[in-house]
Amino acid sequence: IDFVDIYGNLTEDERHDYQKRYPQEESKMAGLAERLRSEGMQQGMQQGMQQGMQQGMQQGMQQGMQREARNMLHKLMALKFGELPEWADQKTKNASTTQLEQWMEQLLTANTLQELLGTREP
Repeated sequence: IDFVDIYGNLTEDERHDYQKRYPQEESKMAGLAERLRSEGMQQGMQQGMQQGMQQGMQQGMQQGMQREARNMLHKLMALKFGELPEWADQKTKNASTTQLEQWMEQLLTANTLQELLGTREP
């Protein structure tokens, strides 16, 4: 009856008439409505899982790129300036990938760690 109720726009009398004339249709239509709901839920779950996986992969890739940029910057700074102080580690830990890449470029011309990273405050 769900299908008929939704698309038939029947009055209450017409609905009772329909149920008397076609009693078998109620169970068939209820089964159809349930199957359609189930298929819709499955599609929604699949789409949600796919989107979640894509977002997770993108986040993982971004985090990996940021970690690799940070590691490379640390290696280069240590080669140029020696052992890195804690404040430099903290400053680079909180930096974006873009900022890390900029520091790598500026590393070539910087004379001191403070000149490269700015103040000692992270």
